[in-house]
Amino acid sequence: PLLLYAVLADWLHLLAAALWVGGLLFLAACYFPPLHQQCPVEQAYSLLTVFSAYAPWALTGIVLMALTGPFSATIHVLGWTSLLTTLYGQVLTAKILLVGGLICLSGLHICLLHPRLKLALMKQRAVEQEHLPSLETLDTEERETELASGVSPAELIKQQELLVARYTYWLRYVLWWEAVLGMSILLCVGAMNSLAMPLT
Repeated sequence: PLLLYAVLADWLHLLAAALWVGGLLFLAACYFPPLHQQCPVEQAYSLLTVFSAYAPWALTGIVLMALTGPFSATIHVLGWTSLLTTLYGQVLTAKILLVGGLICLSGLHICLLHPRLKLALMKQRAVEQEHLPSLETLDTEERETELASGVSPAELIKQQELLVARYTYWLRYVLWWEAVLGMSILLCVGAMNSLAMPLT
């Protein structure tokens, strides 16, 4: 039974990596390069659309990885000291650190960059329709700045487009680094599979 559970856990772990990390690699290698030909506003809409479709798969991969990873570690690592004294444990430690960094970057783009880009797009659309954003979407500082500036609608539209372009750039930059960390995690997984002691 242990052998069966171990094989199943490894398969689910690799499936989780394919869902989460594989999606990131696809975005970095196939989806991002053609976006250079679009304007920042179109890039932002494209990114928000693809993220809404990718997020459930990535969340499924994160949950599966969190469930199957500790199980595999308890089978192949005999104790806490093995994390530093064995080559398998050292690679596992590096993988855990990389996964932690990947989760931090994912939280950064989900909780900070994604909402700000969405809000910037809403404000940009409202300005293009010659209406200022509703006062509920602006904090006090932004409201006082816009009322005191007295800029023309064209300048206001330009400012919003620059803001959208900035958030789009940072979102793509963070996602590119997520893909790099994901590739490093896959390399660690491959090394761990070759270093693990066979269960007989």
